[in-house]
Amino acid sequence: MLGLTRPAALRLPISTSGSLCLSALLAVVVLGHCGCGSERDRVNSHLQRAETLLEDGQSRAAILELRNAAQLAPDDPEIHRRVAEVSWRYGYLGDAIDFYREAVALAPDDSDTTLKLARLLLRQEPGASRKLVAEVLQREPANGAAYLVKSEIALRTRDIRGAVRHIEKARSLDPDNPEVYWGLARINEARIKKLRSPSSIGTYADRIFQAALDAYDEYEERGGDRRVLALLARARILGRWPGHEDKAIQAHQQAMESALNTDSRRDRVQVLETVRDFARTSHLKPLEEQALEQLVAVAPENLLSWQELARVRGDGEQQLEWQRGIYQRLLSKQPDSPGAHVLYAGHLAGWQGPSAAVEYLRARMEAGLDPAVLLAGIASLQLEHERPADAAKTVRELREKYPGHTAGLVATARQYLNAGEHENAAQILRQLADKSESADVHRLLASAEHQLGNHEAALAAVSRSLTLGGPASDKARRLKARILFAKGDHKRVISALKALKKRQPLSESESVMLAASYYESGLPPLGYKLLTGMLDGEEAGTAAALEFARREKLNAFHREKARRYLEKAHAGAPRNIEVLQNLTALDLEDDRISEAMARLDQAAQRAAASPAIRLLRGRVAAMSGQLQKARSDAAYVRRIAPGAANEVIELLALVQSQTDDPEAEVQRMETADREGRLPRNRKVLLARLYFELGEEEKALATYERALQEGSELRLLKNDLAFLIAKRGGDLARALELAKQATEAPGASLAAADTLGYVYLQMGEHETALWQFRYVTDHAEPPVAEHYFHMALALLNLERDGEARVAFEKALSIDPNFSGAGEARQRLDLLSQRSDPGPDPS
Repeated sequence: MLGLTRPAALRLPISTSGSLCLSALLAVVVLGHCGCGSERDRVNSHLQRAETLLEDGQSRAAILELRNAAQLAPDDPEIHRRVAEVSWRYGYLGDAIDFYREAVALAPDDSDTTLKLARLLLRQEPGASRKLVAEVLQREPANGAAYLVKSEIALRTRDIRGAVRHIEKARSLDPDNPEVYWGLARINEARIKKLRSPSSIGTYADRIFQAALDAYDEYEERGGDRRVLALLARARILGRWPGHEDKAIQAHQQAMESALNTDSRRDRVQVLETVRDFARTSHLKPLEEQALEQLVAVAPENLLSWQELARVRGDGEQQLEWQRGIYQRLLSKQPDSPGAHVLYAGHLAGWQGPSAAVEYLRARMEAGLDPAVLLAGIASLQLEHERPADAAKTVRELREKYPGHTAGLVATARQYLNAGEHENAAQILRQLADKSESADVHRLLASAEHQLGNHEAALAAVSRSLTLGGPASDKARRLKARILFAKGDHKRVISALKALKKRQPLSESESVMLAASYYESGLPPLGYKLLTGMLDGEEAGTAAALEFARREKLNAFHREKARRYLEKAHAGAPRNIEVLQNLTALDLEDDRISEAMARLDQAAQRAAASPAIRLLRGRVAAMSGQLQKARSDAAYVRRIAPGAANEVIELLALVQSQTDDPEAEVQRMETADREGRLPRNRKVLLARLYFELGEEEKALATYERALQEGSELRLLKNDLAFLIAKRGGDLARALELAKQATEAPGASLAAADTLGYVYLQMGEHETALWQFRYVTDHAEPPVAEHYFHMALALLNLERDGEARVAFEKALSIDPNFSGAGEARQRLDLLSQRSDPGPDPS
């Protein structure tokens, strides 16, 4: 999208008018080659057409004409340099880099062009940028402009001291160059960003803010040609300076007024977008509306600005009338734009319903607009309004009538995403992204890659989508935050969500994500404050309560508050199994079993057909000695949920382990087994009972028979893998069984723990540790055996201090778990190892 620019410090000090650049280029060509014949005439013709196209706002078509001119004069560095300048000015960074490179190759001693290329490569290829600057300084040690670029490189790598050193060198070599003061201003802006709390730092912060403003003033006084951007930078600084709110508003208005008088469309768009964002953040609706009105006038092809303008004013009927007027203006400006009509149809769907919107787009098709794009818009509307069958029919029509059309492929990918077929969607979108500059394609690809767990690819795709802009930019920003969260990059999640919050309110899940990121980034007070602010409100959801419990239930000061929030969430969502599980875990830990059972009895009555609730109640019933109720729940789940066979067997094993005479039940099952009356999945239960009673040899043999008879229970593979590894059997087979257990539908953290244990027995201690860390991070409530296994891995890696902490954690969770004796022995040995004994002297 035009108007998306690099940071001001990296702007090239070139002419502010694209047409002036071309006029100069025409003069060079005509005067320099006045007698060269038809080929030179063709070059001039392309340049003149480019100038006309730029005046009409058709920048991409103009760039194509410029490329044609450069192809006709492949050995002329001046043409390549000018084409690069115009490409850069109108936002085509890739073209600019290519043409600057060609110009440098043709005229390697042209230091000015070399340094412009170095600036453009700062972000993408910093190593190449440094090399170019070094080449210039080798030829010209006193080149002040080269030190300016060195300062920018240092600033890019957050080396503020280096940036100051290089800028001072540039000032000593070229004290009247306004770009020196631009660089000084940017250095002070970098210092401002490092201030944690400007309002509390006082005069030191004030000096930095003022120094940045003074540097931009000096830049203007010395004739810098980016006056509009300097005004914008001043406004940006005042907007960050506490106590200068009124001056910031005036500065943004002044920058906007100045931008409207500049010849550079790119600069106008940048200023207007910045003013819009400032107004939105500051809740200045009139200023935001004014900036958006100017944006649609300057860049009417930018549908995002129209959409934002339609949303900026009013509520209810007033808002509806306002939106109708905006969309009527859009369609009058762009009557032949299918995208504009699709955008209007989205508004129409919310006003008159999706059927009216589909009918409207069908009518536009009959009027002769691009039918493929409009059909894709119809399919998107149908998916958005939960009409998947209609959407599938539309996509089929699109692909049959217009095979291979990009719109049809995008619509098909959307359909795959909606159906959860993410790999199919990704395959289509990857191919499209290779040849498409569509923000929508890259956003959809990011969504598919995110669902597939390809976080780096997802991040690259969503970043490209945001660079290109478009009506779905806010969706892309939200998606980027989710990708960063899944990637574990919590500091960037905080930055992304805070920026998004300035544009529009966060959803509950996004607020919870922000709170979780505060906790993960070492800022628990901020996470606590955010969550309690949500939970003390009238309409708090379950996600915030669950997150608070996860973070604070082990904190003695906040444990009861965690319980209250969970109880409030349960009252609002009595069938939510996660809330019930967390409340039940708290009750069991606090020996409040009767309260847990009463709540679960109520939940089971409200949701009589919920297997998850009946399984949870069955486990609590078994632990509290209500074995008949537990058996009843197991039988109920086995009858209505055949897919829960693993959980039923585990519940029955728990029931049998709680009986007064578990050996009697084992004998009954053994008799049935000898008589051939014991089904293969019940053999798994018998094996689990053997294991619970310490008869590992019998357990192993019985698990093997159940496997041979065709039992597919995940529980079987998990237990068998553990026993084989524990007894030093075929570890390769144990590994294969453990992997199958973790990859089976509904795999539990117990299976992940077993996989780690197998790796531990194989001597792959780093891999085992990674697995155990995953398990301990996700287990709710924490399990003693998990920490015990992690401690063993740490011990084998000679990380004694961490091993000690893990052993102690296991014993604090359950002092009597199965490995408690060994854990205490290991702790004693660690204490002896760390105690140096009496001083031999």
